[in-house]
Amino acid sequence: MYSYCQNEAIPFKYKINENVLIRFIKRGSKTTHRYELGIESDLDAGGWVVNICSDAIRHCIEEKERKIMPYISKYGRWWLLLVDHMNYTKSEDQVDIVKNISKPSCFERIIVVNYDGTSQVIDLYK
Repeated sequence: MYSYCQNEAIPFKYKINENVLIRFIKRGSKTTHRYELGIESDLDAGGWVVNICSDAIRHCIEEKERKIMPYISKYGRWWLLLVDHMNYTKSEDQVDIVKNISKPSCFERIIVVNYDGTSQVIDLYK
């Protein structure tokens, strides 16, 4: 794909298949990265990053909540640590993701860390 794309004038679109379209545009700000991924829609499930992340976190919370209930009284505090393997969540999206999640009382804290462990993505401690 690189040989095909490198001689194209910016902006341009490249359709990979029926559900995937890549649009190359000039970036607006200085960055240390050559490319920055921006996702609008997957043209299939209609998934937005905020909704996908929120749904995934809520699913994990519900699943783990069911699993710990038989043992909830055994420990005074429960934290849930999740690992973000998508790694495309921008800081402005994090605020909206947190707004979409209700932290159940069984977890004192819910933390989402970057897949490589270098940073904390989300911390629900309210």
